[in-house]
Amino acid sequence: MTTVFVRDSLRASVEASTGGQCTVLRSRSGIPSHFFVLPKFNLEDIDPALGSGPHPAFIINGRTEARLFIGQYQGSLLNSPEVPGYYELASLPGIAPALFAISGADSTSQPPAMLYAGNTGPGAHVMTNMEWSAVAMWCQKNGLIPHGNTASGKDVLARHEHGILADVFGRVRTGTGPASWRHNQQETGVCDLVGNNWEWVLGLRLVQGEIQVCQDNDSADWTSGVYGEKPWKAVNFSSGALVTPGGSGTTKLDSTATSGGTPMEDKGAFVFSATRAHNLEGLNQYNFMNISAVSTGSNILKVLGLAPPIAGSVGGVWARNYGTQHAVRGGAYYTGTNASLWALSLSGPGGSSAVRLVRY
Repeated sequence: MTTVFVRDSLRASVEASTGGQCTVLRSRSGIPSHFFVLPKFNLEDIDPALGSGPHPAFIINGRTEARLFIGQYQGSLLNSPEVPGYYELASLPGIAPALFAISGADSTSQPPAMLYAGNTGPGAHVMTNMEWSAVAMWCQKNGLIPHGNTASGKDVLARHEHGILADVFGRVRTGTGPASWRHNQQETGVCDLVGNNWEWVLGLRLVQGEIQVCQDNDSADWTSGVYGEKPWKAVNFSSGALVTPGGSGTTKLDSTATSGGTPMEDKGAFVFSATRAHNLEGLNQYNFMNISAVSTGSNILKVLGLAPPIAGSVGGVWARNYGTQHAVRGGAYYTGTNASLWALSLSGPGGSSAVRLVRY
């Protein structure tokens, strides 16, 4: 959809210096943003067992996109130089990421992050869960597992790696970590997918334990309106087909635990089930690689990054399977070894989530 390009010196310089791996696209008001260009790939390129054809991240409202422009940096909120009070989302280095509350995502108002991303330009949106999964799959398939700010400005396992602090809590300014904090281990890569700030991703939520998603990557067009009123789908437990939410036989997130635990307490193992036998009112933490995807329709759960798509996929998972819980990914500056490409929290509305700008 992003087909109109303004050729300027910054974009020309970035494309020339990165061999076309990165580019700069400007907002409606001329604010530049830096993007990694992710070419389309197929599911069989990752693992034939996942299926065939384009990864669903490249399918938006039935159209197959040849590439996605993934923001290299966690999003910054900038006031348009042309219209005071008109904010746009940007992907820029050396800036403290903007933080957004997602607690009102199911209210009658529009989440501000969606609005500001939509203001930015054609095809611009908050990164979706399907896009996050595509980037994570690409990294793991290529043996490139990024480090990140997981210990108050440093990597918990490589403490010589650090970024420039953005606040007293331990967040760092965008892109100030080493190349090992980028998805491809090069300066051209996407930064801070692991740690720094949890990132809200569109198109995935739990409602009373029922997994709800969107068709393919259609949530890339969710830039206006009430988030909770979007065309959500559930996943049939037996077939993996997307169906109307709230019906019988849809996939639920359940647990071997009989009750919720205290925060950060491991109370058993997550399982996917056609029923929700246990109402986990406490915050429960488990390891991603221990999630059991036992249904015959489990491929879609793997493609969504809800179950390990590739052997060795690791990361912390936090969940409450009651109420409406929105997805944030990657971990934060305090998450330690549980932060990872696959780290996922479905444990309650966040008050300080980052977002990432993507365009198509």
